[in-house]
Amino acid sequence: EQMFDLMAEDVDVKDAPDAAEYRLSDGRIDVRDLSFEYHAGKQVLERVSFSVSSGETVAIVGTSGSGKSTIVRLLFRLFEAGSGSIEYDGSEFRNLRMASLRKQIGIVPQDAVLFNDTIRYNIRFGRLSASDVEEAAKSAMIHDKILSLPNGYDTVVG
Repeated sequence: EQMFDLMAEDVDVKDAPDAAEYRLSDGRIDVRDLSFEYHAGKQVLERVSFSVSSGETVAIVGTSGSGKSTIVRLLFRLFEAGSGSIEYDGSEFRNLRMASLRKQIGIVPQDAVLFNDTIRYNIRFGRLSASDVEEAAKSAMIHDKILSLPNGYDTVVG
């Protein structure tokens, strides 16, 4: 619920007039020296740097108030970073259209929820077309595991 609330937040950040559509190529995210403060003088993030390659799974963990949700908000560009940069496939995120960028980012909260339905239904919940379901599973590197189940994509979970 918290993640859906976070994604539904009103955003003060606007696209630059010349912002480009984000076209996924390598799927690489580079965060460099990212700093952020909600209120002057109260630093939430200070010079955070990390890289994520396509197919890599990353967990952002920490104590309450340590900046986990802030990092996610910055990745979705719900806030402007105070300093530092975030690049998607080598393009500075301030130069990309937010809607096209957000379509390419997936988040799995620590308390993931599955509907009491088939694997196919749960994957399609991401509004994928029927033909994209297997492609999404391959991208998530779970296609072979799904096929090994007795009912494959029609296995009921949740």
